[in-house]
Amino acid sequence: MRWTDACKRSPDDFGPDAVARAVRSATRFVMRRLVGIDWRVVGDEHFYEKSTTTAKKKKKKHDTTTTTKGAAGPSSVADPPAATSAFPRGAVGLVSPHGAYPLGAMFHGIPHFRCERPALRLRVGAASVLFYVPVVREYLLLFGAREVTRATIETLVDAGCCVACNPGGIVEMVHQRSDMEVVFVMPNLGLFKCAIRKRVPVVLMYGFGEAQTFTCHRRFEAARAKLAALARVGLPWISGRFGLSLGPVPVVPHPGTIVHVAASAGDGGVIPVDTWCDRLLEDESNLHELAVSLFEVYKTNLTALFDRHKDAFLPPEVAKKGLTVVWLGHDPLPRD
Repeated sequence: MRWTDACKRSPDDFGPDAVARAVRSATRFVMRRLVGIDWRVVGDEHFYEKSTTTAKKKKKKHDTTTTTKGAAGPSSVADPPAATSAFPRGAVGLVSPHGAYPLGAMFHGIPHFRCERPALRLRVGAASVLFYVPVVREYLLLFGAREVTRATIETLVDAGCCVACNPGGIVEMVHQRSDMEVVFVMPNLGLFKCAIRKRVPVVLMYGFGEAQTFTCHRRFEAARAKLAALARVGLPWISGRFGLSLGPVPVVPHPGTIVHVAASAGDGGVIPVDTWCDRLLEDESNLHELAVSLFEVYKTNLTALFDRHKDAFLPPEVAKKGLTVVWLGHDPLPRD
């Protein structure tokens, strides 16, 4: 067995913290200064519980604060020394939208949680094909990305990790829109079923601006959808700054600030699943029915989270269209 076969399924950290911080610093410099994409997170302080003996949080010198029009306060700072995860038994995190390519989540978000929220033990689901690409593979492993399979996700949750996945996966990359906000959910509702089986909460996070890093086009959409179904490879058709386009190849993204918002349990951003777990039969024959019910609550809460922040963090022409949630195989794809 190759070393990556074990690492891409392991709940343990990959690589020393010092290396992770150095890579994070270099990545942030490139993304902010050269690429022009900044990132901030709002509300992730809900992800940990402070000990009564914990000293007050102090802002670290390396964690610079960025400002955004309409931003709800400064970016969060590192965990206090005695902080513990708010999800000690693990959690299933649903992060949307995917974006044509999730530049904010990949190059800003997951390094942030590895370096500034270690108590959370965040693990991120990534497509299997990425672990065959040198350098990309090591980068993802370093910052907590693991192969997104049912067995891996359940192993990580059992180890007490908060496992963050995009519910639309590679299919969302194919159908991604930049002129409106669309969230896709896979037909089998696998992540919702996992949360019910493991009796862990569903945690919502939304990335405002993630879908606008590239302009998405619908050229060859049917062919790209077939490729995704057959080869498990999601390819968007995009253009970037100055209208530059190489089809599915990401070239010079649009500059901007991506804001990931996490709501608290009181705002519906953390959905306890005890109600659904108590109704689960021993043979799990009603699991799909319960997952559908949980999905409806997720859809309502995510829409409410979106509506609270859309005017602050999205272009007006996008915000006014609202949020569309598509359950693949059941709901029609959005059309112009």
